[in-house]
Amino acid sequence: MKRTCAVVMTGFLALMSAQYAGAADVGAGGDGEAGADKSEQNAVLLTQILESEGDLAHPPEYSVEERMVYAVVDGTPDEARERCLLIESLVERYDLVFAKGWTAQVLTEDSEGQVMASCPL
Repeated sequence: MKRTCAVVMTGFLALMSAQYAGAADVGAGGDGEAGADKSEQNAVLLTQILESEGDLAHPPEYSVEERMVYAVVDGTPDEARERCLLIESLVERYDLVFAKGWTAQVLTEDSEGQVMASCPL
């Protein structure tokens, strides 16, 4: 069962990546408009990928105004820091490009709104 879930998840993520293939193209060298900021599109994609993981306490959210993607884990501060590392690897794996200043903020259920981990996007 675990292997089946892993295969399904891998297929889902590949489909999501293909669906949003143009979302990460930014600036020179990409297929997108030169200098176009695709941060919001990439934030949407990142939240969808994180939600597909299925192990967050709440659906992830993003704020264009604050340049942040938020995730809440049902765990410890150490697990929040691990989630930040996962987010960084997902951003790299899917070639998601964000404008300067975008971060991922990871909170825990018990943190009373205090950020337990933060990582640049």
